[in-house]
Amino acid sequence: MADKKTCKPRLYYFPICGRAEFIKILLEYVLVEYDYISADLRQVSSAGRLAFDQFPLYEEDDGFSLVQSGTIIRYIARKYDLYPSDIKQIAIGEMITDGVMDCLGAYFRAFIYVADEQTKEAWRKDTLPKWLNFFNRLIITHITDDNYYFFENKITFVDLVLFQILQVAEESLPGILSRFPKLENFHSKISKLPRVADFINSS
Repeated sequence: MADKKTCKPRLYYFPICGRAEFIKILLEYVLVEYDYISADLRQVSSAGRLAFDQFPLYEEDDGFSLVQSGTIIRYIARKYDLYPSDIKQIAIGEMITDGVMDCLGAYFRAFIYVADEQTKEAWRKDTLPKWLNFFNRLIITHITDDNYYFFENKITFVDLVLFQILQVAEESLPGILSRFPKLENFHSKISKLPRVADFINSS
């Protein structure tokens, strides 16, 4: 990757795949080198570096830091030109990202926080299809046959964030995207972008 800053930003998260993946895919798509640090939450929190005692934590060398996944995603998207230019498109993109984060929270509840078989089955049978139906409707509304991406026929943060939640969906229930051809087609197209393919292969 080409380094766009003299000093690399740092991304702290637990030693699992989770919210940090949604930040990593943006950084890697824009070819920003960064240090990914698998860290202990209590240790980082005790140093007074977390606004809300939560991961992920994003830091830059000048002391600037952020927590909250959605905030970090929006900051990186603005900084590296992954935002649409129209104010209404921006609002829709942020709305979709908030929905993605809600869906991810339901996934964590099923597989990490509660993690019993009944909750996992409810995720696979009810919760995941419900969210995929929401995302499918959004693709039908915003992506036409001659438009590759959500906005302005160029990639924005919302394409990458939605792609990543579809990765989570397919990993938690292989084959689920085949029930939603529009989602499956979107996922397939984004996965073939060279920088996204590099990110998948490095994960």
